Order: sequence, then structure tokens, then C-alpha cells
Amino acid sequence: MSKLNTVRKGDKAEYITQGVFSALGYSMQTLRQEDFGIDFICTLTERDIVTSYPTKSFTVQLKTNHENIVYSVKNAPKIKWLLENKLPFFLCYFDSVENRVDFFSTSLLHRYTIIKPHGVTKISFRRELEIGSCVLQLGEHKKGRKIFNIELGKPFLSISLGDLADEKIIEQRKVTLNKVVDCENQNIVYRNLKLPFMRWLHNYETNSENILFGWVHFNDENIIRSDELLESVGHIMISLCSTYKAEGRNKEYNSLKEFVLKLPFDKNFKSSLINMGFRDQSGNPL
Repeated sequence: MSKLNTVRKGDKAEYITQGVFSALGYSMQTLRQEDFGIDFICTLTERDIVTSYPTKSFTVQLKTNHENIVYSVKNAPKIKWLLENKLPFFLCYFDSVENRVDFFSTSLLHRYTIIKPHGVTKISFRRELEIGSCVLQLGEHKKGRKIFNIELGKPFLSISLGDLADEKIIEQRKVTLNKVVDCENQNIVYRNLKLPFMRWLHNYETNSENILFGWVHFNDENIIRSDELLESVGHIMISLCSTYKAEGRNKEYNSLKEFVLKLPFDKNFKSSLINMGFRDQSGNPL
């Protein structure tokens, strides 16, 4: 019996990566027969004196080389999973020389889901620049076919086999990973609410918990119409205005109330405006 060396290399990477993920919490490897783009489903843990308990989950695709990771937009099932994944998604690269797993953020993928660029045929994750960025460009190898390139930048986290023996290092790595998972979870919420903004890792050093998360806002009318956006944020403004009143912050309350009273008295806002005390049953301001 025999096995291809390339396959054996992948097996080794998965064994070691499983050990890394297990040090961070719970980890379940996807069977190759069930592989649809996710290699691991992981859950971070926290612990008290005698027990450990699960907190936040994320998904991982593992690679053993530095080649671009390309998704065809025409492959509807796979691209749907990529763009609508309900859990944070990270790309991990295994360095077989250093026996190290590098974690990369894919937050810039949310830019694609917001702007929905016309005519794109491929989404490509690349490791060519130190700074993460994304750009829409014509593919050089296939003229006329647009490729949405996402530069992964440098890893935000890097864990080697040697690190696993140091509990203090692992706890520090978990703090960093927690922050990035939180950022990704926020982006998923914004995406589900169809809000035209996102967060990304703007300034950071590998393994440092001091991450500057940048904001990107979009205001193209082709992305989202103002009335749709108003429907998404209007209830937040109603709640904020009521909170200002409860806290006795009258200046802020009166300023924001002017905006709240401009919300349409329709099926989307009618009950909220009445129940929160801004209008009566007939729609008159209170």
C-alpha cells in the first residue's frame, strides 16, 4: 500500500492543527467525505476553578501552501456558503518547516457582500502584501474576467507546537483570537441586517491583542436605499432616545426626538412610536 506525499503532508498538517485548536478550546475536524469548504469547526473555551465551558465558535479552512485560494462565483452552492456563513471564517496556513499554524482574517470579504460588484467571476484570497486590502481588477490570466482579490495581509495569530507547552502563551493567544472573533461576529450581524458598513483589522501586529479595528462605510445608492437603511437603524434611534430620557440626558433626548418624530408612522414604526411614548394612536406627537 502507498499514499501520495502531498496527501501525507496534508494529514500531518491536520494532526498538528487539531492539536493547536484543541489547546484553544473544542475542535471538530470535518471528514473529507463531508468537506464543503470547512476543515474545522472550533469553539473557544473559558474556565473556572474546576470546569471549562464553551463560548464562541468559528470555522476554518486549512492550507499547506501559499497558493491563492480561489472561489468561482458561478459555483452557486459553494459561493453561497462562503458569503452566508453564520460563523466567523478564518483561513489558516500550516508551516511544515516551523510546525506552526498562522491565522488570517477574512473580514474584507464582507466588502464583497455589501457592494455586490457586477460582473465578478472569481473571489481570490492572496498572500502577497503585508497589509490586508481588497481590489476589483481584471484577471491577467483570463482577459476580461473580473476577479475580486482580497489581500490577507499578515497573520493576526501564529501558534507553534512549542507554544502549546506554555499555558500563559496560549491564554494570551486566546485573548487575541477572541477579539477578532468578536469583530467577525459583528460583521455577520451587520450583514444580516443589511447595514452598509463593516469592521476590519486595520492596524495590528501578529499575536498582539492591541488591534486597531477600522470601519468602512458605503453610501452608494446602488448598495442600499436610504429608506431601507432607515428601517434598519430607526428602531435603534427610538431605543437610544428613550434611554436618553431615562438617564435624564434631556439635551440629547430633545435633539434625537426631532429625528425620531420624522420616522414614518407606518407598519414598520407605528407600534414602536406608540409603545415608547412618542406618538398617540392617531399619530400625533406626544
